[in-house]
Amino acid sequence: MFKQTYEKELKKLDKKYPYKDSKEYKELLVELNFKYKKIDEYTKFKQLIELEYSDNEKERELKLLELDKKFQKIDQLEYEKRLNDINKNPWAKIHFNYNEEEDPGNIQTEIVYNEYFIKKLQEQGYIGNSNDDIVQSWLSQVFAANVDPSDLNFDGEMSKTFVKSKTIDGKKIVGWQENFF
Repeated sequence: MFKQTYEKELKKLDKKYPYKDSKEYKELLVELNFKYKKIDEYTKFKQLIELEYSDNEKERELKLLELDKKFQKIDQLEYEKRLNDINKNPWAKIHFNYNEEEDPGNIQTEIVYNEYFIKKLQEQGYIGNSNDDIVQSWLSQVFAANVDPSDLNFDGEMSKTFVKSKTIDGKKIVGWQENFF
């Protein structure tokens, strides 16, 4: 019985498709590489998506994103961020890191955002020396709109010197540093 090998099948493929830049040749080559375990399943699908959607960047990026999610290459937070990046939507999310079993007294928060969120904030008049400064300015306004500074309690003199607010262009701003104003 005649046994096929990778090299023999590749020669056959090369003979049948003298032009290596054809889409069909490239797809068959991907399948051949997968058959002989030269690439894993994730890489196979990734290469096939790149070939199939080579002329449609947005669709290609969406398909690759779904593939990354399916193969657990990214978490839900990264998926949401990239999906909004692809669709050019402003996006931000407050992310909490908390593990009650490992460290019940430690809750960490961060705000994750994309470049379109920063652009939207800038269009709305928020300024800063960095993206983090711009987001902090926005968060300060969100916080000020939802919390009365007199409800904030700090120990001792801190509440008198650090918790301050003022209105600028009709926007209430709350600060916690002595040099805030």
